[in-house]
Amino acid sequence: MYPLNDRYRTSDDSDSVFDSAIAVDLLPLAQLAMTSSDLTNVFLPPGWNKLAIVNCAPQPFQYPGVKGFLASGRVGNDTSTSAVLALGIDWSSWMQYYMNGSIQGTPVSSWTGAPSGSLISFTYNAMYNAVRASLWDSLKFLSGKKLRVTGVSLSGPLAQMAALDLRSGNKGPTQQSAPGNVESYAFSTGAIANSVFAAYLKNEVPNSYAIIAGTEDNKIDFFPLNNNSELNSELGELIEALFFIARV
Repeated sequence: MYPLNDRYRTSDDSDSVFDSAIAVDLLPLAQLAMTSSDLTNVFLPPGWNKLAIVNCAPQPFQYPGVKGFLASGRVGNDTSTSAVLALGIDWSSWMQYYMNGSIQGTPVSSWTGAPSGSLISFTYNAMYNAVRASLWDSLKFLSGKKLRVTGVSLSGPLAQMAALDLRSGNKGPTQQSAPGNVESYAFSTGAIANSVFAAYLKNEVPNSYAIIAGTEDNKIDFFPLNNNSELNSELGELIEALFFIARV
């Protein structure tokens, strides 16, 4: 249902540890987090168990609501159970925000440890900070499992930010230790950062992937490839999947 060919290439044609089999299994979870209105009673794919719900309420004129869940199961060719944190954005509150104000750049929050000059979308910075406590609280159910974070379309950047937040050595809102060794798979998502912050995140979280449908020669996702604003850099390694179509 969600075709992702084993053939893919990165934006610089370099070797990558990106795993297309994992991406195929993560995409339905990302879509559920994005489209489900009731995560309490969400129906996960066979073999998956919900561990916790993540959410924050919208703040009019500042940021939309965020929702998501932590679930355990097996992805790709993994033989052991891992955990996936899937994040979504409420479309109705997003449109309300979008109609009431432009999306501007702002310095990133201090928890990132990012260098001077790092800029990110004001909206995404505010959204992530609002949901951060709930996100970190869900990790008490992690029980040592390997963690992957995912999102599709609007919520993709939240997954990328979460991977940075949960990197080795970072601390949570109440000084919790991050699980570390986190992978991020963001599907069909646009650029929300400048090149300074994008380079920093790629260095800190090398297993963070921005997966787009199509290539420069056969474009399906246009917005990740064409952006002339100051926030013109994707977060993570750009993966051009030749036969991937994300439907939200």
